[in-house]
Amino acid sequence: MGRGPASEAVPHLARALRALRLRAGLSQEQVAEGVRAGGEGLSRTYYQQIESGRRYPSPDLRAAILAVLGASDADLPAAAAAPAPPRPAPATRAAGPVVRPAPPRAEPDRLSELREVARTLGPDDLALLVGIARAIAERRPTATP
Repeated sequence: MGRGPASEAVPHLARALRALRLRAGLSQEQVAEGVRAGGEGLSRTYYQQIESGRRYPSPDLRAAILAVLGASDADLPAAAAAPAPPRPAPATRAAGPVVRPAPPRAEPDRLSELREVARTLGPDDLALLVGIARAIAERRPTATP
């Protein structure tokens, strides 16, 4: 743990700083840059440790952080008592291969387009595509290219 009061005070400051930062719409890096611009030394990593409760800033550093956040020591108790802001939902990725659309053409050649898409597919997806193509072909008496 860093310098400062007893360790039980650290999580309250950490919670308050995070709430104030999110209310100001700043990233941890932006807070650190603002403090550095003001003449204090602060990296994003060190600020992250302060906000997570693993470090406690000196009074001068705390004042510089609060200045960047547009707050004062008097704002800390209310910010610490406020409910935690919701975390952004994690970005999710779609399962399966990423298929990018082919660039637009004047006259699309359907078979060439199908071959291009098929090259981007994995074995399971390719088998599914062949099955769909066969089912469509069985429904139609003649296939048009």
